[in-house]
Parts: sequence; C-alpha cells; structure tokens
Amino acid sequence: MSENTAASLKICSVSLMTLEVYEADLLKIEGQLRGKGKDAFRFFSKSPLLINLEPLQGEIDINWLKDLYTLLKDLSFLPVGISGTPEHLDVLAMREGIAVWNIDINTVAKKRDETNLPVPAKKKGKDSPLSENTEIMESAVRQTDKPDPQGRQSPEREKPPQSEVILQPVRSGQRIYAKDRDLIILAAVNTGAEVMADGNVHIYGPLRGRALAGVSGRRDARIFCQDLQADLVAIAGYYMTNEDLQEEKLNQAVQISLFQESLQIELLNH
Repeated sequence: MSENTAASLKICSVSLMTLEVYEADLLKIEGQLRGKGKDAFRFFSKSPLLINLEPLQGEIDINWLKDLYTLLKDLSFLPVGISGTPEHLDVLAMREGIAVWNIDINTVAKKRDETNLPVPAKKKGKDSPLSENTEIMESAVRQTDKPDPQGRQSPEREKPPQSEVILQPVRSGQRIYAKDRDLIILAAVNTGAEVMADGNVHIYGPLRGRALAGVSGRRDARIFCQDLQADLVAIAGYYMTNEDLQEEKLNQAVQISLFQESLQIELLNH
C-alpha cells in the first residue's frame, strides 16, 4: 500500500443480526423485544441490526419506518438498513438516509434449508420442549456411487468443508468466525468472547462466552461443549441466554441442537 493512501475499499463477510417484522403494531414490537429479558439486552446492546420487512402483513409508510428506527435506537440497537420493502418505500427510505439492502433474505434461507435434513412437521414452541425420550432422526441415507452402464461420468461430490482449529483460549473481546466450515476450539471461551461458525462449533473446554453455530442459516448445525457456562448460545439465529439455561445442564458436557424454533440441550455421556 502506498504511503499516500489514506483509505481503501475492501469487501469482507460479517455476521449480522436480523429483525423480522410480522406486524406493524409498534407497541407490540416494543413489548416483545423488551420481554426478551435483561440478559438479551445486555448482549445485543449497540448491536448492528438489519430490519427484514418481507414477512410484514399490512401497509406501512415512511413515517412508520422512521418511528420503528427511533424505537430500535431507544432499545439500544443500531439499525443499519432495511430489506424486503416495496420499491416506492425504498426510494423514500434512501431520501431519509436509511440504507436499503437489495437481498431476499427469505429466499436465501429457504435455499439453505432445502439442503438440510428434514425436520418433523409438528411444531413445538419454546415453552414446550421435546421429551428426553423423543428421538429425532437426523441422518440421511445416500446411495453408493455406481458406475453408469452407458459409461457416463458421475458428478463429483462436494468435498466436506475443512474445520478451523483454535489451540489457545479465546479471550474477552475476541471474535472468531469460521466461514463455511466447523469451528473446533481446544481451550476455554472466556466471558465476553464470541465464537461463530457456519457449521458446527466444538469447544473442548469451558464455554463462558457466546457460541453461535449455523450463522449463515444452517438449521442442522450443533454446538458441543465440555462445560456449559455460556452467556449465550445460538443456532441459525435462534438463541438462549444464560438465564434461559436449565440449572441441571450448567457445568456439564452437552450438545445443543435446533428443533423447529426451540434450542434443545442434551447431556453427553448419559
């Protein structure tokens, strides 16, 4: 880089929290966000937030959008833009200095989900966890490659993504992201640290900070740790804070998976 270069543009990949809006009732939105609990506000305070309006039912205007921005800022979020809005509202939003992200979040998530393993159709909410005796089939049978009788070449299988391995403890303030792969940490993740992966997260030490698996939308991703003390765990955007963790699962070796919209925590070696 030249000594005279004061700045340069580069492209990087970052994880971003998304707020999906289903109703236009701002009071209801505020109540539900505040109801996430004090731990959630502590973790997400000053976090960049993308607003996805694609699922929204009902008509909205620019004044409603400005009120939503004000509400989120009052709740200590940092809105960075909107997505899924009608074209006429995009123009008005940009005039107000609101960034418009021209991506179809729902289509991306749908395509990602189509590659994942099937999940049971019956939906269970957060307040109705699965019975410990319930078995969820999460394996897929693939046919063995056979030679084509007409001599045609079989398409190459995709190579499984490599894993990123971290040997040292992850200190407070550090963030590690394993893109398109699993993350393996052979030490502790301390309070205030954040580890993320598009695939699974394996932690062979105490997990005291935050661990996020499937951050690009993989619902079949899992978190494995030897000592659960986490500030926060999340899979494909669904999360639990420390205050949500069951006491009997703390300080235990566990695996965490996503079933429908609920995180399931199972003890290992039991």
